[in-house]
Amino acid sequence: MGYFMRKKITYQTLIGVFAITTSTFMVGCNSGTSSNSNGNNTNTQTIYVPEESQVRTPVSAKTIFSKNATANGLQKASLTSTSNSCIQLTTQNNGQNYFESYTSSPWWSSAYVTVGITNTCSTPQAFSPQIIFNNAQLNGANIPTSISPSASVIGSPWSPVTYSGGGTSNPSLTITSPTCTGSGCSWAQLAPGAQITITTNFGLGESINSFTIGSVEIAGATPPPPATTGTLALNLSASGLSSVCSGATNCNFQVNVVSQSNQVVATEYLNANTSSTANYNIINLAPGNYSVNVVANSIPSVASGTITSNVSPASTNVTAGATTTSNVSFGFTSNPINQVTLDLNTANIPAQFANNTVYAQILNSAGATVVTGIQFTKSALTQTISSSALVSGQTYTLQIQGLADPKSGVYYSPIIESFVVNGSSTTVNSNAYQIVPSNKLYTVNLAVQNPQAGQTIAYGSDTNYYSYAIDSVSSGSYTFLSNDTITLTPSAVAGYSSSLSPTNTLTSANAGQTVTLVNTQATSTLQYCVDSLCQAQLTTLGVAANVGETNTQTIFVQNLGSVAATLPTTASYTTAVNGLSVTPGTCGFSLAPGAICSLNVTYAPSSATAKSSTTMIYDSAPLLINYGTTNNTSKIMGEYWCGFSNDYCGQSAGNDVNAAATHVIMAFANTNQNGSIAVDPVFPTSLVQSWQNSGKVVTLSVGGANVSWTTVFANTNTFALSVQQAVAQYNLNGVDLDIENGTATPQQVADAINLLRQYLGESAVITIAPQNVGVAQNVPSVPSATASNAVGAWNFFVPVLQNSLNSISLVYQQDYNNGCGYTNPATTEFFECNYASWANLANASTVTGGSQIAGFVGVPVSKLIVGTIASSSAGVASYYGGMAPLQGFYTAMPTSYGITPSGFMFWDSNWDSLNNYTISNGIASMMNM
Repeated sequence: MGYFMRKKITYQTLIGVFAITTSTFMVGCNSGTSSNSNGNNTNTQTIYVPEESQVRTPVSAKTIFSKNATANGLQKASLTSTSNSCIQLTTQNNGQNYFESYTSSPWWSSAYVTVGITNTCSTPQAFSPQIIFNNAQLNGANIPTSISPSASVIGSPWSPVTYSGGGTSNPSLTITSPTCTGSGCSWAQLAPGAQITITTNFGLGESINSFTIGSVEIAGATPPPPATTGTLALNLSASGLSSVCSGATNCNFQVNVVSQSNQVVATEYLNANTSSTANYNIINLAPGNYSVNVVANSIPSVASGTITSNVSPASTNVTAGATTTSNVSFGFTSNPINQVTLDLNTANIPAQFANNTVYAQILNSAGATVVTGIQFTKSALTQTISSSALVSGQTYTLQIQGLADPKSGVYYSPIIESFVVNGSSTTVNSNAYQIVPSNKLYTVNLAVQNPQAGQTIAYGSDTNYYSYAIDSVSSGSYTFLSNDTITLTPSAVAGYSSSLSPTNTLTSANAGQTVTLVNTQATSTLQYCVDSLCQAQLTTLGVAANVGETNTQTIFVQNLGSVAATLPTTASYTTAVNGLSVTPGTCGFSLAPGAICSLNVTYAPSSATAKSSTTMIYDSAPLLINYGTTNNTSKIMGEYWCGFSNDYCGQSAGNDVNAAATHVIMAFANTNQNGSIAVDPVFPTSLVQSWQNSGKVVTLSVGGANVSWTTVFANTNTFALSVQQAVAQYNLNGVDLDIENGTATPQQVADAINLLRQYLGESAVITIAPQNVGVAQNVPSVPSATASNAVGAWNFFVPVLQNSLNSISLVYQQDYNNGCGYTNPATTEFFECNYASWANLANASTVTGGSQIAGFVGVPVSKLIVGTIASSSAGVASYYGGMAPLQGFYTAMPTSYGITPSGFMFWDSNWDSLNNYTISNGIASMMNM
């Protein structure tokens, strides 16, 4: 999507980057539909195992006849018996399954032929193939019977070679593996994948003028047709695990189905966090014995007990044309509940910390926390813990917070001691607190300006290893730990604002410095951030508010955000005092960054509450004013956020998205070789949550330079399933398909989109953003839905949309990578031409240079979104024209076509922020968002 990371395409270029195959390889998939709780949802899935993906064995092998490209290279893969096709001829460097040559002199000449055999099965094989040289001619005649050739063998096991058929046109070699009976005979067999090469030397006491062989084959009978396949019904059950498989405990159980050749043919899952059952019908299995194995490391360790598994039967025989069943059940065995009494009386807590709440936790021998949230207070210095996570006979570590008072400079180290659980009841007497030596401390001077009675200061530690006292605020020296990071938080004082400078976060680097606490008396200016809906309090001058009887006071709202904010024209309020009213004052429709507008607050009490002219309204009865932005979901502004690490996009490090945006498209997810998507493991979940909390739709874009759409369209099931998992895992609203390259049929693309809709459900948002103009009225031809073509070919997306539009939420047309008709980029006519083509509007020939495409309804106005770039640096500079052409287009569409476009999309938030939000602010203002 962005110019910085992909090759840009000029607007008259047609591209085709890769070929799409139609075969699908699916070995496994995750369990059925997900839900928010562990339930009894059962979804039987059919898993198809392609025959070509199954390793052949002497029982299930079938012979495949093929022909090399080189002339006379026919390779007959016949069977040595009707039940074994493991031993095959190997292909030589010349592309044939044999290689002949000769040397010649009047006295002695030699003719050579080299062939090889290989074991194509997964188990060692004994062998005795007869290798036939068809139509072997030496000097234009059959090889004389007088010649007794010699043979050299390379490979293991070394095996004797016999020659027969001299004097005929089809002599042969037979190579026989060593004789061995009983167990331990693998040394006498050809290992899986191993090869043996045989070079035969025909010596002749005269010159050789020619030596030719028509073909080489292994003699044998043609095998019977492939055996009919069978089905394994795999039923996974985890009932009763809802209390265990929750929260941070990930119970995504993995089960492998293994063939008799020790090949994993299917891997299936049951996510017990979301479902209690998962059923699979694994079809097209070659007949034979299969084992069903639970992957041990997919069962999590649980401190309170053990998750168990049972497979019945663990080994089953799949027969042709029949269905066999294997049931896998998961259960839980709880540890016995033991009691441990922790006594902190023996810690000798100093009196100055008597009011502190001290926290503790218990760790097991592996260092994992098994009991947390233990609290000791002055009145509860003994705590009894009952837990199945405390196992009799095992050793645990008790960690108790240290004690810290920066104002007095007194620190006591955390108490860390080990204990052994002895039976059902154990008592642990804590060690005494030990004072922290002064060489591990440093001091900072605190200077308080305008001190206020009763103000305190709290200390926040990044480690939580200490329980800090809360001190009264006064100027002086404060002591802190050298290996800790501390945040200072002064308490609020009515009528004042408090600030710390130069910082409120301290490390040892601040040793000896002075931090100033300033208490500033509040003014009547209400600084209220309008980036999101919130509630603000009117603070006043001093102790009493300067709002008297029948008095109107002006307060102010300031946009503290970095982008323009859309404001309602009225303000709602909660009156804490009778007779208050609020009118908008100078606040209009939009407020620029840093701008201030006024609200008029009037106090006009009724006769029953009339006060004298000296009456004041005190802070104890504040006025609460609600004044914020609202979302208009019918108008769309989508921004690509190019974040994550460099392998995924790597521009934006934080939130640089305009507050007015309705859709955030997170770029990008990559693809793996099996068609699944790869997401940056450091996923900004908190950023997603903050966007969604402000009403934005957040989708993950699959695209960018590292995506292979070839792989995606060849593995659509795997792709759709991995997208479904990512959307669920990161609580996203849907997915965006940044389809920029590839060769496929339009029907393949449409099928992939429709399958994605099936996996994600109707409520998910699915958008597409084709890089190249796929719809052009000035191009008369439209490819058929089944014709393979470049994804970027003109009108390629017409049949795609005809077959998938119902599955698509929005179409982002990228109007910054190609041209349209005869218009110039970044002009009003250019945007009109692109829009009219995608919407397939009538009477648009003046700008498109063509006419409506027959049989194509076009993309509806509600789904069609105009794309642009945020600055001249965000893409090809000629495609950027600022707001002027966009404004001209947006104004012209209602007049020319009776249409108001639903919205705009741009690449990307990083370039928009660097361009002072010119495009996003302009679009929001233009659309009255």
